[in-house]
Amino acid sequence: MLERFLASIGEGLLVVDTDLRHLYVNDAALRMLGLQRDEVLGRTVEDVLPPEVFARILPHVRRAMERGEPVTYEAHLPHLDRWIESRLYPS
Repeated sequence: MLERFLASIGEGLLVVDTDLRHLYVNDAALRMLGLQRDEVLGRTVEDVLPPEVFARILPHVRRAMERGEPVTYEAHLPHLDRWIESRLYPS
């Protein structure tokens, strides 16, 4: 039931562990990133994103993990020619 609920969310949802390895990705996130599920699951954020994009978002990820607080930021994905707004919720 939880899987169906998460899959139905219209916004991209990715779940990563403390090593930034993807544990879950919904269909909206796959469309947003232009990737297939097997290109994301089990791989790290650094493996999935171009190096310049990863370098720009890493400070936000670190801040969320260090403070244990939600962080919101915008990032440009030049390889997809789009901007995204991302919200990180550490747990």
